[in-house]
Amino acid sequence: MYIWTTFLGSAQAWMVHEVALGKDTTLASGIKRAFKNIPDILLFALATLIISIIVGSLRKRGTLGNLAGDFISLVTGIAGKLVLPAMIITERNFIESIKQLGQAIKAIPEIAVFEIGIRPLTTLLIFISIGLSFLFGISLSPIIGIILFLILFLIIIIFSILINQIYYTLLYLTLIEKKKVPGLKLKR
Repeated sequence: MYIWTTFLGSAQAWMVHEVALGKDTTLASGIKRAFKNIPDILLFALATLIISIIVGSLRKRGTLGNLAGDFISLVTGIAGKLVLPAMIITERNFIESIKQLGQAIKAIPEIAVFEIGIRPLTTLLIFISIGLSFLFGISLSPIIGIILFLILFLIIIIFSILINQIYYTLLYLTLIEKKKVPGLKLKR
């Protein structure tokens, strides 16, 4: 699963990069770029798996372990969202992309905007979909409510991942790589 999601995220990061450069992109170009970076994708997926195992182990150790696991998961999740475009868009490998993370410190306000501002909206949408599904379930049929919930949940998850990848790829391009994106004006 880690390899597959990293592969798809890599393809999407490349496609966002191409659009940011003003090019027309295709799924084929994203997949081609992801295949070019298979060794880095495998290392990224392996690192993600190891971190998940460590976090899972910490969470079994009570409240303090749970808090530590949540913190590690948050920090490494954000780091991963910046490492992925670094290794796909540039010619950096996985290790070089990790070393570049020090430059992400200057993007902390923008990272906070996403993590504190945009991410909770996704959670709110999930609760709204549960409420709508419950209302349809009561008024029409429980089966319709369940089907509606599954459809809405799937749509929200897909758009959440899409927005997440686009946001962090553009953040990486503009604030870390200092590239100009046509039509995007950031004031700093």
